[in-house]
Amino acid sequence: SGLALFLFGMKFMSEGLQKAAGDKMRVILDRVTKNRFVAVFFGAIFTAIIQSSGATTVMEVSFVNAGLLTLEQSVGITFGANIGTTITAQLVSLKLTAIAPYIIFVGACLMMFGNKPITRKISEVIFGFGALFLGINSMTGALSRIPEYPVIMHWFSYLKNPFIALLVGLIFTVAVQSSSVTVSVLVLLADSHLVGLGSCLYFILGANIGSCTPAVMAAMNANKNAKRTAVAHSIFNISGSVVCLFFIPWLAKFVRFISPKGAEIEVISRQIANAHTIFNVMCTLIWLPLI
Repeated sequence: SGLALFLFGMKFMSEGLQKAAGDKMRVILDRVTKNRFVAVFFGAIFTAIIQSSGATTVMEVSFVNAGLLTLEQSVGITFGANIGTTITAQLVSLKLTAIAPYIIFVGACLMMFGNKPITRKISEVIFGFGALFLGINSMTGALSRIPEYPVIMHWFSYLKNPFIALLVGLIFTVAVQSSSVTVSVLVLLADSHLVGLGSCLYFILGANIGSCTPAVMAAMNANKNAKRTAVAHSIFNISGSVVCLFFIPWLAKFVRFISPKGAEIEVISRQIANAHTIFNVMCTLIWLPLI
């Protein structure tokens, strides 16, 4: 039920923001994508707000298909979207989910008493944001009880295998259509002492590969350039994950170095969130000159 609430909040918030932006989104996209660095920044901010890189890339594909964006313009937003999607896990790791009821209350009040259409649309974004974090709170309570069940703990032991961890991360992300959800759940699992940092790094790589599916599915019946946009997203995520596989030990050391110090059990949620962000920032820095 917690995961369902999380997904409902994400969908509600994403749709609310798209309604609020309306036709202005096309003008905004055209302006910000003329410079690749601005495009990356916009993609990151926009995705951080709607909490879904999948929604961002699906919008990109639709705009490219309609001839409103070129392939080159869309790639910068794709890179930024991959950075913006890491914000969800960062917020979860910082334990900011306790304010969820207050966010929902503010959103509900604006829905009931807001007279202007733009106010009601913004209220949907706020309400969805609160529902998203309320879902995380619900999952936290459920996951904390898993160690009481030896059978379930036995299944979690298989995640110590890198291949299985990567595959599970990929499959779970394809199922929920969001790497934000996958990594957020991973943070909660780690907080409940169910997985370690090593397994989590492979899980994150699988999640990044799985996050390509919304764009690919959106482009199936689109024109050639829209298909190329989806392929560009897939190349970015898959190539980054494959290369990173060879540097997992060094990535783990770097993540521990920049994260808060202390026993791994106490700081692992911050390490996972930082690993997700570092991976996507590094991939963007490598690919950005090659747009």
